[in-house]
Amino acid sequence: MSTEPSPPTEEGASCPACQASQPPRIVDRPPLVLRFCGRCGLLRAAQPAQRQHTAASPLPVSVLTLRPTTAEPPAGAAGSSPGALPEPAPERPRPTPPPSLEPGFAYPHVLLGDASGAFRDAARDALLVSGLAEEVTCAKDGAQLLTEFTRACRRGTTPSLVVLDAALPLLDGKNVAILLRGIEDAFALRPMPILFYAAATAGPSLAPVLAYLKQARHLPRDSQAPPAEQVRQLVAGLAAPP
Repeated sequence: MSTEPSPPTEEGASCPACQASQPPRIVDRPPLVLRFCGRCGLLRAAQPAQRQHTAASPLPVSVLTLRPTTAEPPAGAAGSSPGALPEPAPERPRPTPPPSLEPGFAYPHVLLGDASGAFRDAARDALLVSGLAEEVTCAKDGAQLLTEFTRACRRGTTPSLVVLDAALPLLDGKNVAILLRGIEDAFALRPMPILFYAAATAGPSLAPVLAYLKQARHLPRDSQAPPAEQVRQLVAGLAAPP
């Protein structure tokens, strides 16, 4: 165990623990200044300006007291003063999705989830050509949809509308929609509209989920129709009042 040089001493008030009037020991441990009773070893703290004191104004007992320091401004920083705190980083603006499923609204970014590749391609083209969407991102299953949504949130380009089938592979649409609400909470985002484009028979099972999601509705889908007809029904359903 290394032997340290004897710490400096200084005159001071009597120790509040043992009432000893022996000079305290002062130990510099930047950014701390430690003050010990010369008799019982009670640890107190003192700032440099407090070292000169009298018995009439005893030093308050404390465990640790930070010594005030002067921060050097970073090299090349203009207008900074010594000891000034750095400016906080500007908060990234949070995208605000539309407040509801508005008929005929041009959604800046639509996230589309469906198992059929032919339907996804046709629906993306139809939404862009009709002017209902400015950008469309497609997902083939529930897991990919969650991944694309999270990536968009991290980029700050949160989808303004999610269209998904209730019968998505891997994770069905109902579970995916509930998880989307959790991701929104994590990113402190407002609830975005969710449209279930699913068979009419899915209506009863979707009812409690729609009540939980709030900003969501069900558009019946004719699963037996050709993809082109299903896309036409989707576009018509988005363009018409719910």
